[in-house]
Amino acid sequence: LVGGRKVPSSELVNGRGEPGLSSSAVMSHMERVFYDLHQRVSLLALKTTNHKTRTVIEHAALVCGVCAFCIVLLCHRTFVYRGPLATGCLGRGTDGVGGLGGAVIDGIFATARRGKCASDGILGTKGGTLPAGCLRAVPGFDNEYDVLKIAIGDEELGRSYAYFTNQQSSHNVLHETTCTADTDTRRNIVDTNFEPLYSYSRTKGFLLLPPAVQNKHNVTIQHVVVSRSDTMCFGEEFLQRIVFSGIVGPSTVALNWLLALNNGTGYILPSTGQIIDLHRYASDYYFLMPRPWEGAATIPEDAASDENNNGDRTQQRRGGSFLLFKLGVLGASVFLFFVTTTLVAFTLRETQDRMLNFTFHLQEQVRHRAPIGHLIATHVVENLVFVPIMLGTIFFLIEFYGGDKFLAFMVLTIVWVSEVFSVISMRTNQGIVFFPRVFFLYFTLFHAYYFSCPFGFSYLSLLSSVLFLVHSMLFFWNRYELPAILSDTVSAQSPRQQRQEPEGTAP
Repeated sequence: LVGGRKVPSSELVNGRGEPGLSSSAVMSHMERVFYDLHQRVSLLALKTTNHKTRTVIEHAALVCGVCAFCIVLLCHRTFVYRGPLATGCLGRGTDGVGGLGGAVIDGIFATARRGKCASDGILGTKGGTLPAGCLRAVPGFDNEYDVLKIAIGDEELGRSYAYFTNQQSSHNVLHETTCTADTDTRRNIVDTNFEPLYSYSRTKGFLLLPPAVQNKHNVTIQHVVVSRSDTMCFGEEFLQRIVFSGIVGPSTVALNWLLALNNGTGYILPSTGQIIDLHRYASDYYFLMPRPWEGAATIPEDAASDENNNGDRTQQRRGGSFLLFKLGVLGASVFLFFVTTTLVAFTLRETQDRMLNFTFHLQEQVRHRAPIGHLIATHVVENLVFVPIMLGTIFFLIEFYGGDKFLAFMVLTIVWVSEVFSVISMRTNQGIVFFPRVFFLYFTLFHAYYFSCPFGFSYLSLLSSVLFLVHSMLFFWNRYELPAILSDTVSAQSPRQQRQEPEGTAP
């Protein structure tokens, strides 16, 4: 007996001629085990809930998913930096902004005055309005620095401020800042040391130096402490509540401030993590916006007609490159989907196969009162082969996601949960055919956003995808699987619904 069922002698020999369960017997027994589990859970749900309650839960998951998607869309449109052309319609001046950043912004406004705006981009979007103006609007900020450290103030901080260290003229900047700030701000500057969230520099070596070496070589460090109530950085009160609600967080918002400083170039060192090289993303294809052509600040006014003609050809080339990049993103998403789902399905199938064979041999050993220590040790050693497979999958995903261990673990967990749910609960034709397609759609949409916007709200986007996936699970389970249990369309004799052939088709 295996699993409460008498096994025929023909099924007690595996494919190698050794005692054990054959492949067909393993599949049959596993199908029965999964069906029993599905039946128990379904009957429990039917007993404890009614159709109205299950429908409410299903719709609640859909509403939560839609709300999360709207928050992602709102945060992306407001806080994500998508190239300097996004600031061309803001109507801001560039007084006090020097260096490369000021030249680029001057060129943008010159282009905007000639009738071109951010909405002329490939996707016709204007981009986020807050990242480009946040840090430059902080009192005391200066674009001449070696290292820039960003910190978020506490709730009591009334306004944002900036000050220098390791610079002879830093006292003047600090004095000017404190004179324009209120009493609480002055006290925070003198008494409070806020933990920096990010450190930024145009030179990678400055970020690698320890603080003592930076002080020794007079490395200019500018500290910017941003108030949580600063509307130039976090928007209006409604957006501030979203950012600091615990779901979004200020990390991604602050990261995009640094991206907007020097046209998305330089190096960023998070408080926990490795240095991010922004030059990897200095292309026409990230941030869902094309980047400006070189020398935009020096285009003469009398060359406007030639610029328009050349701009049309450049825009066409960018459109083709942009399309190729998006096709690459789609290919990477599809590749990642098939790799993860194949490895998870293989691991699940093989471990269940070995577990059933182990159960058969264990019963034989117990029946003949033979020692079982060798059998258990052999089973453990055989299953250890799947540990490197899972570890390799995790490390592969970590590299794929740029070192983000949490995101890699969460994606693999979602694939595991979806695979197990599909194997156990998807037994009708509708669930078997359409649930994998729905999962593929949500999986691909998330990765399309992640690879297209590497500095976007990835975790919030993943949460939105998970909520939509939960809704699809509840939808198929409530609309098709439970009625199939009640109507005996799915039973112990037919654990999965057989697809009916059209009438008149030859058998």
